Amino acid sequence: MLESPFQYIASSRVRFHQELHLRPRRISHYRFLYVEAGSGEYRIAEEAFQVNSGWLGLLAPGVRENRYFGREPVSYLFVEFQAATRLTEQPAVPFPGQDPQRSALIGLLKTIQAEQADAGGCLLAA
Repeated sequence: MLESPFQYIASSRVRFHQELHLRPRRISHYRFLYVEAGSGEYRIAEEAFQVNSGWLGLLAPGVRENRYFGREPVSYLFVEFQAATRLTEQPAVPFPGQDPQRSALIGLLKTIQAEQADAGGCLLAA
């Protein structure tokens, strides 16, 4: 039997309620990320980009740093997974609003999170 090219790692909902700066952490898995509310800067390796409410994208493995600000608290859902092959050369690949897979991916993220915890559950509430 052939081994699957994908392996599920983890998922959760994260909420930041006040100004928060996390030290850079090594993330060695791919991550689908959906920003439910708020805005802030997301950093992978040496590249930074802004995420806003409704942003959905695929993040490549790399060093990650979060900086979010209290005037717009951030809440996001994510699913991390491993892939046997490299999926992208870019640090982040956003899914535009008109992408037909966008609503399916958002639904998947919400379903996985809801099945793992209570509806208000979150990994980190700062």
